[in-house]
Amino acid sequence: VIEFITTKQQQKNGKYSCPVCNMSGLTEDSLCRHVPLYHQAEPNVQNATCPICSAKKFSYNSFEFHLHNMHGPLEGREEPTPMFAAFAWVIVRHPETKRYLISNEPACIAGNK
Repeated sequence: VIEFITTKQQQKNGKYSCPVCNMSGLTEDSLCRHVPLYHQAEPNVQNATCPICSAKKFSYNSFEFHLHNMHGPLEGREEPTPMFAAFAWVIVRHPETKRYLISNEPACIAGNK
């Protein structure tokens, strides 16, 4: 289902402003939807301050990444990086040629599933 969100729908009694375009009146939820919807193709915001938590330093120097993982919906956030390097070697043998394919699969791919 595609949901079209107008500017007026996003500006319902919110107290946050977008640090990219300065749109004001955004709620936390509407800001988390606004930034990827309207600024996805733009370069990462440099020297931004998160309007929600006032953070100035972000993982990967990306305000968008910070917003997605710290303030976005819980089900959409990425898993935290584990303290150890978990991975699996996947070895597949072609039934006809008898050749092998070996692949290193990090644990963080596909949401640790």
